Amino acid sequence: MVVSLNFKANTAAAQRRMSNLAVKQVPFAVAKSLTLSAKTLVEQNKRDANVIFQRPTAWTRNAFFFIPAKKFNPRTIIKRKDMATGSNVPPSKQNYLEIMQDGGGRKPKAFENALRTKVKGAERFRYATPTRDTRLNMAGNVTRNQIQKILSETGKKGSKLFIPAANHPLSMRGNTGVFQRMARNKLKKILHLTNVTPSYSKEYNFFRRMHRYGRKAFPRIFQREFRNAIMTSKSVS
Repeated sequence: MVVSLNFKANTAAAQRRMSNLAVKQVPFAVAKSLTLSAKTLVEQNKRDANVIFQRPTAWTRNAFFFIPAKKFNPRTIIKRKDMATGSNVPPSKQNYLEIMQDGGGRKPKAFENALRTKVKGAERFRYATPTRDTRLNMAGNVTRNQIQKILSETGKKGSKLFIPAANHPLSMRGNTGVFQRMARNKLKKILHLTNVTPSYSKEYNFFRRMHRYGRKAFPRIFQREFRNAIMTSKSVS
């Protein structure tokens, strides 16, 4: 699935009705207007993210970037950063906004993959979800300190953290997860482990939003930039 938005201007008909001076300024005005429109849409996305998502991370707020238009290539492209691959994009952040747009289940996160490979007993599960006793950061995700503690201490000798074996009464009742031993033989569940894929509803149709914003933004910006280009050209000449 290619996730990009292309805004391309067709001004051939309009140019036939313009003076020579105006025609010369069209490519410059179009390229600048397209670039400014794309910048406007990216900034609008940041504002939308704060409304649509609960405590969005900086990565989510800055999920989009744009490729500027050129004078001889009047096209600008807006893309999602999570569609990129390579060392600059963690696997857990690749394509994750597709779920917000299309709904459905997500892939295991990097923490969940590490949990399965590093912690005894966790290999039976694909997903980890918070409980009421999980420490969460401002974005609603498990804190880095909590993740490190779970990965490094769970199941180790002398540790209070453990994952019940498959034949443990808790597991037999379907109460699976990472538990912490407390005083008076009490247990606190700090992470729920499951093989049920977490499912998300459609929340964020950025395609429709950006197309709608783009149709409104470009004509207004082009009118202003074309007028400025004509005035600048006249003053220079």
